[in-house]
Amino acid sequence: LWLALRYRRSGNVVSAAGAAIAFGAGVFAKESAVTVIVAPVLAALLLPGGARERRRDAIVTAAMVGVFLAYAAVRATAGGPFVASAAGDQLDNPLAVVGTGTRVLGAIAVLGRYLALIVWPHRLAVDYSFDALGIGPGFVADGYSLIAGISILALALVARRSGGPTAFALLLAASAY
Repeated sequence: LWLALRYRRSGNVVSAAGAAIAFGAGVFAKESAVTVIVAPVLAALLLPGGARERRRDAIVTAAMVGVFLAYAAVRATAGGPFVASAAGDQLDNPLAVVGTGTRVLGAIAVLGRYLALIVWPHRLAVDYSFDALGIGPGFVADGYSLIAGISILALALVARRSGGPTAFALLLAASAY
């Protein structure tokens, strides 16, 4: 991220290459590093700058997308597809056996559970059994979904009102979720 922002400011090609290499090292080490790919896009949309800075943001984004595609090819060759088969594996991911709509809404409900645990960690555990989410009727329309919805709305309102670097920081942090 630092190198991408440095390239945005200076135009130093070494910084752009370094950003792509660091991003590649991140996704090869831990897939969740892919969330960093939104940083130059958010910078182009929210940080001050002209056409030159937006063009640099686009260059870094393209480099990161290229690195991610290379990672995806290596990952597919080594371990098969990213998405589980239709049968799914309920032990590893209880949401794998439900439909796409429920899976997406379930992710929102899980976000609400995470946010609730941050505020009040009374049910926090080192390890959860496979059924810790309690997927069943009402799972995607529970109080946790409401917490996530209100939190997402509040984040969007704060980001819209604050604009610029504050919105960039808030949305970049949110992208990791």
